Amino acid sequence: MQMFVDGERVGAASGATMEVRNPATGEVVDSVPRADADDTRRAVEAAHQAF
Repeated sequence: MQMFVDGERVGAASGATMEVRNPATGEVVDSVPRADADDTRRAVEAAHQAF
């Protein structure tokens, strides 16, 4: 899974990810980008420019 920022699917700038687990079984079902402050800033700036 990736984030959707500025019309594009992107991973975290750092490349970091984290596992998503099924809480009932503990099974890993996916991995997602681990966004940091830079990723958040990029998303907020893109949203601001869209308006």
